[in-house]
Amino acid sequence: FATSASPYEISWLNYGNRISSGIEFSVPDPEPQSPRSSPKTSQSSARAPALPSPPPPIYTPPASIPAPVRASTQFTAASLRAQFSRPQFAEVMASKSGLVGTQRAIFAAHLRATYANEKYLARIASEMNAAGSALSGKNAEIVAFELAAGLAQKLIYAGFRRLSDDDIHKFITVMATASIDASVQECGAIFYGTDNQTPTLEFQVVGRQGDDTLREYLALMRKAIFAEVERSPSVVRLSSTQADAGEAAATDEMLRIIGTLPAADQAAVSDAMADMDTAKLPNKCAAMTVVLAAASTMEGIAGDWYRRRFIEMSQE
Repeated sequence: FATSASPYEISWLNYGNRISSGIEFSVPDPEPQSPRSSPKTSQSSARAPALPSPPPPIYTPPASIPAPVRASTQFTAASLRAQFSRPQFAEVMASKSGLVGTQRAIFAAHLRATYANEKYLARIASEMNAAGSALSGKNAEIVAFELAAGLAQKLIYAGFRRLSDDDIHKFITVMATASIDASVQECGAIFYGTDNQTPTLEFQVVGRQGDDTLREYLALMRKAIFAEVERSPSVVRLSSTQADAGEAAATDEMLRIIGTLPAADQAAVSDAMADMDTAKLPNKCAAMTVVLAAASTMEGIAGDWYRRRFIEMSQE
């Protein structure tokens, strides 16, 4: 059939709308989604709840309907570059981000820069080729986007282990301010995965700190991804003594911050740090704000050690 509407204005038939559409067709049952676990914190480890994984890059429907993957298909960085370098590709994706004005343009530039890295594209192609026949019959462009999203989650925090203390400090400082700016619902989505339908909410909240902050934040993410795929610079590893010293200093700083809070807020933070699994979301968000505030304000080498340990725990 032919239509003048773009693919983004068409309601495609899928498993979710097969009943409401009133059209008879067959689809495979969707795979069950694995629930995203919350960070676990006990009394003994309350000083260091793990940073949750960052949201994956925004996913949008393909701008065309390419042929399905054949079992014998071999992907390359060049073939993926052809998909990701289409005219207006970055702008179309950025339009789905919830960002507006100059910040949408900043995000589009970030996407163009990310998907221009040959080693990143080669890594995506390698993952697709490794999946082999499991991808047979699936839409190649959708598969590429999904694998890119999964890779980004792993590569960002893995890559931060290779970056400088200053880069890590800048990243955590932006997240600390974001935890203050975010509502409870936004905090839950960003830090605890309570809303997987808005993967770019993190960027919207960071954007409240201004265009320059958003631009620098996205640049740090790209830097981490590229460092990991290029395996350079080398990973900086803490000794057990350094890690313990950093965590001990962080505990002192958290206790100092908690001591400045009103009694009700102190109780909320203590409740969350005692058991993250059972704590209410507002309490968990209050605890995350304290942890990130401590991580961002700690000075000296102990602060560098703790922030790096924080990244290590996030990657683990």
